[in-house]
Amino acid sequence: MKANSNTSSGNALIIGSVMLIVTMVLHPSGGSIDYMRRIIPMIIISHTIAMLSMPLLVLGFRRLTQILDNQWLLAKIAFIYICFALLTGLIAASLNGIAIPLLINAIKSPINNDAPVVKMFFTYNGILNQAFDYVFIGGLICATGIWSIAIIRAKILPSWVGFLGIGLILIVFIPVVSGSSIVHLNGFRLFILGFTLWSIIVGTLLKRISVAFNII
Repeated sequence: MKANSNTSSGNALIIGSVMLIVTMVLHPSGGSIDYMRRIIPMIIISHTIAMLSMPLLVLGFRRLTQILDNQWLLAKIAFIYICFALLTGLIAASLNGIAIPLLINAIKSPINNDAPVVKMFFTYNGILNQAFDYVFIGGLICATGIWSIAIIRAKILPSWVGFLGIGLILIVFIPVVSGSSIVHLNGFRLFILGFTLWSIIVGTLLKRISVAFNII
């Protein structure tokens, strides 16, 4: 049962991470309201995939936390951080993938994109998304950092996985220290790509651990 749990959790982590990558590939880059009206199906599909991926990620990271918790109690803190991050992502995906399409459909007539109400809408939506992105990325950074240190300390997973996670965090801090922002669309996609690749590696190793060890 324990081996099956590790294998199932590893698979969940891999599948959830791949779904996030698919979300980034399909995610529209924005535009006018008329343009967004034309791509509503893609908006809904991409954000739905993101929302469906999050329970799988929680399941996978829960098992990682259980494994590392025997070696370092702070691993539980990392799980709390990831839950906060994924909850924030769920709310953001719900607003962008459900609320905005409903709002666009409610606007029956064409709208001048230079109208003050339209500009205010796009400005507010952009600021709101940035706030969610900061919380989401911050939670991922904290969780990845703690898990990476725990992996290095525990020596259950290969230590290079922990150093890889720390390296990912340092890469994120480079633009922050230089005064740049990583919450613009391309920067956000690159960070999520790095995090999901790290998660896929962790999920793959969880499956191998389940065969080699009998971990509580």
